[in-house]
Amino acid sequence: MVIFLKTLGFGIWLGIMLVLIAAVRRTSRRQVKGSKQENSSGVWF
Repeated sequence: MVIFLKTLGFGIWLGIMLVLIAAVRRTSRRQVKGSKQENSSGVWF
């Protein structure tokens, strides 16, 4: 049970980190390109 909780917590943490990395990459790419068309259609997760 403890191992299951640890893996569950690690999975949630990993998912949050992936979402944060994707958001940071998307905002940096938007600043570089400056196009809002990709922002409206670029939800990838």
